[in-house]
Amino acid sequence: MTEDAAQPTQTPKLDHRRLLKLLGGWAAAVLLPGIVTINQPVLVAYVFWGLGFVAALALFIRIARITDTTDLWPWLVASILPWAVNVTVPDIPISIPVFVLAAGLFAGWIFRQASASDRLQHAGVPGTGTVIELIEPKFAGAAVNNGYARRSVRLTVERPDKTKTYQAVLRDLFKVEELPAPGDKIALRIDPEDATRVAAVPVAEPHEPDDEAPMDAEDATEI
Repeated sequence: MTEDAAQPTQTPKLDHRRLLKLLGGWAAAVLLPGIVTINQPVLVAYVFWGLGFVAALALFIRIARITDTTDLWPWLVASILPWAVNVTVPDIPISIPVFVLAAGLFAGWIFRQASASDRLQHAGVPGTGTVIELIEPKFAGAAVNNGYARRSVRLTVERPDKTKTYQAVLRDLFKVEELPAPGDKIALRIDPEDATRVAAVPVAEPHEPDDEAPMDAEDATEI
């Protein structure tokens, strides 16, 4: 990563209404199969559970795409919760409020995190971070999203309003082959209410010129 290798680009604003609909659909797909199969034959229950799990997974994939959810633990929750509901609720119907609360809290957390990130990107104070060090993960970090890995970077933050520089930690996805190095510059958005909370401005991929430029009329005549 170099200082002028990529240019910042503006991210689209989050569609809050669409996100709420997806989260509501996901919660329904998680909860309803276990509830409607109370006192139902096992084969019927398996069909409903399978359909519900597939629907919940498909909806969460869409949610993850529009919220950039790449951390492992939300995916674990989204995968385990439907199974827990289906195994527990038909035998212990009194557990329904517990799972409704769990699904609601998880969906609410996803919505709040996505909304906060969206506000930071579009209403945050612009700034520049200079990499001090790449903080290696305590455990082996797996590459995600086709060659990207989530890493934490310690930065010196500079603001355009000439506020004294300070240090902050940025956690973001980086290309595995282009992990930040000391001295690299990263365009930032800074939370006006919490200056230590920063986010990287997404960058546009550099344009690759065509290998073969089109011939003009004069070149064609010479051939």
